[in-house]
Amino acid sequence: MALSGEPLTDHNLDEVIAFFRAANPFAQHTWGWDTGRFMDWRWGSNTVREAQNPGWFSRYCHVFRDRARIAAISIAEYGQDDVCIVTGSEDADTVRQVLDWLIEQRRDGGVGLSFEINDTAQWLAEVFAGAGLVEEQATGHEWEYDMGVGVATSDLKKPVDASLLRAVGDRRGRYYLASDRLQDLKRRIREERKSIPDPFEETV
Repeated sequence: MALSGEPLTDHNLDEVIAFFRAANPFAQHTWGWDTGRFMDWRWGSNTVREAQNPGWFSRYCHVFRDRARIAAISIAEYGQDDVCIVTGSEDADTVRQVLDWLIEQRRDGGVGLSFEINDTAQWLAEVFAGAGLVEEQATGHEWEYDMGVGVATSDLKKPVDASLLRAVGDRRGRYYLASDRLQDLKRRIREERKSIPDPFEETV
């Protein structure tokens, strides 16, 4: 089922709080978000950010619904690349839909995405990897997924599939080279190029 998305507003705020309360036991074992943390995020120091930039809460917190039911919430806690996706259960499809939406939203804004998960939520690693994000071990217990390299990988997927580029290496060490097919096209273009006389060349 395709999810529908909407920003956090005063109209859905009570529903969002109820979602956090219901999802709290699961969230404590995966993302570390709970009702108190959300309340502090919404009514704590970020009220200054909202006053300075009206709509700040709506830009950095989005609600995703499966029909009328809230299925997930995404929060950029500091309004930067750090994002949490909170679900009420281990729901890989929901996480992937939210992740795809976040990637698309941030693709043109120059702001990446990073996530941290603990050892009890390693099922998320496959979801993130499937979306083209890159994993980097930050500590002994958490993993960070940085969209900076992942987006480039996704953007280059079509020329790789078309055999114009070939990927060398994995993850952060990956780079791309022109394929044999592209090199051949380059060579043919050069060979077929017609010589154009120089109109300023002196003739004797």
